[in-house]
Parts: sequence; C-alpha cells; structure tokens
Amino acid sequence: MGRALRARTSPSTETSNLIRPPIHVTAIVASHDGADFLPRTLAAPRNQSRPIERFVGVDASSSDASLEVLQANLPSNAALLVAEEGSLGLSLELAVSQLPEARQDRDEWLWIIHDDSMPAPDALEHLTRAVEASESVSIAGCKLLDIDNPRHLAEVGLSVDRKAQRLTMIDTDEVDQGQYDGRGDYFAVSSAGMFIRREVFEDLGGFDPAIPGRGDDVDLCWRNRLAGHRVVVVPTAKMYHQVEVVDSLAGPREAKRSEVFQRLKFASPLALPFLWVGLLLGGIGHFLLALLAKDPGHGFSHLGAVLRGLFTPGKLAASRRNVAQIRQIPRRQVRKLMTSAAQVREYRRNLTTGRDDTEVYGDGSGADAMVEPSGDNFSDFVRIARPPRTTAVLSLILALLLSAAASLIAWRNVLGASALSGGALRPFSQSTEEIGANALSWWQSISTGAGAPPDNSDVLFWLFSLVTFGHANQASPYLFLAAMPLAALSAWWGIGAVSRSRAVRFFAALIWAFLPSLGSSLASGRIGSAMVHILLPVFVLAVMRSVNAQVAVEGAKPKTPKQQSVSAWTASASAALLLWAISAGSMAFFMTATVLVYALALSSAAPGSQPVVDPVACCGVEPSSAGCRTGRPAPVVHRARCCDSVFACVAVADAAGLPGSI
Repeated sequence: MGRALRARTSPSTETSNLIRPPIHVTAIVASHDGADFLPRTLAAPRNQSRPIERFVGVDASSSDASLEVLQANLPSNAALLVAEEGSLGLSLELAVSQLPEARQDRDEWLWIIHDDSMPAPDALEHLTRAVEASESVSIAGCKLLDIDNPRHLAEVGLSVDRKAQRLTMIDTDEVDQGQYDGRGDYFAVSSAGMFIRREVFEDLGGFDPAIPGRGDDVDLCWRNRLAGHRVVVVPTAKMYHQVEVVDSLAGPREAKRSEVFQRLKFASPLALPFLWVGLLLGGIGHFLLALLAKDPGHGFSHLGAVLRGLFTPGKLAASRRNVAQIRQIPRRQVRKLMTSAAQVREYRRNLTTGRDDTEVYGDGSGADAMVEPSGDNFSDFVRIARPPRTTAVLSLILALLLSAAASLIAWRNVLGASALSGGALRPFSQSTEEIGANALSWWQSISTGAGAPPDNSDVLFWLFSLVTFGHANQASPYLFLAAMPLAALSAWWGIGAVSRSRAVRFFAALIWAFLPSLGSSLASGRIGSAMVHILLPVFVLAVMRSVNAQVAVEGAKPKTPKQQSVSAWTASASAALLLWAISAGSMAFFMTATVLVYALALSSAAPGSQPVVDPVACCGVEPSSAGCRTGRPAPVVHRARCCDSVFACVAVADAAGLPGSI
C-alpha cells in the first residue's frame, strides 16, 4: 500500500520551488444532532499545539441543541452556518463556498472535524509537518482510535479492493501497539480529521452528493489520486472517534450501495455495460442464495442496495463527468494501489479466526529485532502462526483432475452424443414445456394412463432443462461425465466434518469417486442411484452441522450461542433441501435417512447426552404455543444446544408435549 504515484504539483506552489508560502488552516466543524458530543469535540481544536487560523461551524438542521452548542463553544470570530439536512458533503460545500477568496501568498488547508470526533492536542502539528515535507501531498489523514476505549484502533488509513469494498485492514478491537505507525502513502483516509488542500478540494468538486454517507471519503481520495495527487496517513496525528455512532449510521446496506455506485463511477466506458449487467446478475444470484439459506431479510436488503446503486443514471452520469474532467493519470495506475484479493482473503481469515488483543508482539512498539513487519496486513503473524492454507485446495484440485481423467477414459464413448439412452435411462422430452408438464401433471402416461402424483425427479429434470436453455438431451452426456468429479468434490467437502487432514480428504474423495456402486449405477442408467451417491456426503455434512457435531477448525474463535443457532438452522434448511433431492433418486433411501435423522434428533435431546434443561425455557416458548415448531428459537440460549437445529428442536418439542408440526 505504500507505493506512491507521480504527482502533479499544485498550481499554488508552482510559483516557487525554494520558498513555500505559509500554511493557513481553516477548521470546519460539521454537526448534526451531536449536542452530546460537541462540547468535548470543540474544546480539542482550540487547545491545539499548532494554532488554527480560522474556525467555521456548520450545523445540518439539527433537531437538538447542536447549533447553540456551536455558538457557545466556537471562538467569537468563527463563522456559523446552517445547512440543509443531508450529508457531510453538503455541509462542507456550504462552508467552503462562504470562505473568502483564497490568497496567493499562503497555502490554505481545510481540516474536517466531525461532531463526534476529538483530535489529540498535537494532531494538527503532525499533519502540517507531513504536508510541508512534500508538495505533492494534498490529503493527509489521522490515526482513528475509539473514543470510549482509546487503546483500540478504528482506522489507520483506508483501502479498497477491485470490488470497491471499504477496508481498514485492522482487526476488530485491535489494540494500538504502534504496529501501523510505519504507514505513509495509502489509498484513502477517513473524513474524520481529513486535512485537505483547499484548492484541491475545490478542483475535485468536494464530496460527491451521490454518495451521501459511507464511502464518501474513499471516493474523494480516489478522485484525488486520479488527479495526480498523493494521499498519506499520519499515524502520529491521533483522532478519537465515536465508533459506535458511525456503525449505527452507516450499515451494510448503505455500504453495498456505495460499492456498486463507485464501481460503475470509476469503470472505463468500454467495461461499463458489462459491469452493470454483471452486478445485476450477481445481486439476483446473491438474493436467491439468501432465500435458499432461509435468510430473506438479508437477501432483500442486499438486492435493494444493489438496485439502488445501479438505477441512478442521472447521478452516475454527473459523477462520471466529474471524474473525466479531473483525471490526469490512467486508471490502471490507481488500481495498482488497491488491495489485492489475496490480501483481502488474509484479512477476512484473520477476522474469522481472531487473536488475543492483549498479546503484545516484541516490546509493544510494533518493531521486531529479527523480522520487520510490512505493516499493511497480518500476514507477517499469520505465516508464523499456521502453515499455508493452499495445500487443502491443491488436494481438492488433484482429486478432481484424477477423477475427471478416469471419467473421460471410462465414458469416452458418450462424448458428442446428442442424447443418452439405454438400461434404465431414457431421453428427455424435446422441450422444457413438456418436461414441466410431466413434473406438474397428475396424469401419468403409463400403459393407458393412470392418475398419480408426479415424481420428484421430474422437477429436477425440469430445472436441468431450464439451466441448459432447453438443451437437456445435448447437455446430458457432459453431466454424465461430470458424475465422478462431482462425487469426489462432494466427498472431499463432506469428510471435512470429521477430519481436517488434507490427506484423509484427498483419499476419501478418490475412493468415493471410484466406488463400484457409482460406476454400476452409471453403466445401467440408474440416474437416481448416482444422484444419491453424489449428494450423500454433503447431506451427512449438513446433518452434522445442524447439531454442531462437526470438527472445529484449528485456531478458530469459538462461536457465540447466536452464531451457533444461525449456523445450525441454515444447515438444517440445507439438509431438508438435500433430503428432498435424495427422495427423487431413491424413495427407499429417503425413508431410511428420515428415520436415522429423527433418531439422531431424539438421541441429541435424550437425558445424559447433554445437561438437563427445561425444554420450554430452552426453546423460548410457552406450553400452549407451537414453540420451536414454528422455526423460531429463543434469542439467547446459554444452557444447552437443544434448539440449535430443526431436528433437535422437534425432539424437544415432542418431549415437552408441545402441539403443532413443522
């Protein structure tokens, strides 16, 4: 992240390379319903070791006493403005527009202070030193710390990946030990405490009104980079910020909308239509996956955010015109500063596994006598703590390659066939409509015809025809060839519930793919048996996860009761869907699996298998209600896992004598 670009010298400094004009600082305090924080916030700028030349207070039509607090705590010569309620960008636009015309004999800078942030006494002094050291720097940012817990880091610069995700690359509740004090050039900095040259702010057009919240600071720094200027973070300049307030005002929905809009805004004209279609299809796909996971709330929220980002043609056109006017360097130069996908994965893994924030590395200063950390991510510690994770994926790839090669050799005769027939296998109907009619009709074409419910397999065949756009017969040979690799993938995935060994998973995948039962099923055309063979390991995995019986990942942070409940119910829903698909392949196996699952649920709730609990208190129901059978576990379950899955919950409900059924 510390890679600098060739920067264009600001016009205000081109008059002389020897004598630089003095820095003139205007502090802009923006508030909106921040009366509770403002007294503490306003005291800090007035007590800076480096004095501030001019103060401007802007209140965005607050409903509390923010305006009165600003008036009482700002210096008597400070300008006080009232802006329309909207965003930080609108308040700053009004404040800058009311400033006197910039003078050529001084270098004017703007210091943006939120109503819930408090700069350290020497923050401005460190910021001015940083920008005085290099004329190409036009934006400098502070190290953000949690104001309620000053040892906890919030941000030390911001980064984005190719998906425009706003990343801090800092662990949750990570303690400040000076481990990021080596950061300098960075992709972006937070707007809280942002120090920006006034001339550059005006040239860029300020904050984009189309991004009125989460991501507006990244957007401004992105455009600043495209204009040929530098962005630096100054870790010695500390700003204490109300982190909880920021998180409550800008949730994941607003963050997603901002990401989608920024990807479209900064895309090249040639890639724009393809990116737009890809984002739309991706949003729909994510929505469907959320429905399958029985989390419709998240699905609708995510899809709504994507659509809001896509269907704003007027705002998008205006934003792209602004980018075209200010851009001085190629987009690819700025893309080099983005965080790579590997770094993002490393960061996500670190957030998932977690580590003890009280542990101090070295002497606590962030330096080490033997190894010099990069300061950009946690890979320095992760590489020492655990072996590379790519070997597990390599074992899967090798198993897939071997099984695919064996499948091509064994079934090479089906290549190029227009349809498959023989044994128990019959060609599909000619059109998707005919297959759909077979799947929904209660009249079966057997001999002279008979009234009977449709087979579940017909529904799967209809879905397969939809996916292949009506070419089910032409695609069936390739699905036939993919049976062995799919069995290997299923076994490799499923065996992970009982063993994390790479060798065990590799050999289990090969053995399951090469079992004679699968080969005989394919040779005789018994597609149902082959489908059961492929789905069985994944089904077992889902059942084990539904009762939290899988092997824990080494080094992973223990899940909270709420996380266990969500994971178990998601696995239960997946197991139910897989069980329905298995019923299409073999009704006898379906009945056997149902009995075994119910027995497992009863055994998991039997006395002696876990601490004795009150089933009504565990499931959070009253004796007269449907309770767990409605699929709603108690919000907090601390004493047992009886409501961690739909199967166990059924057993507990039966044991308690609760009425109703799922």
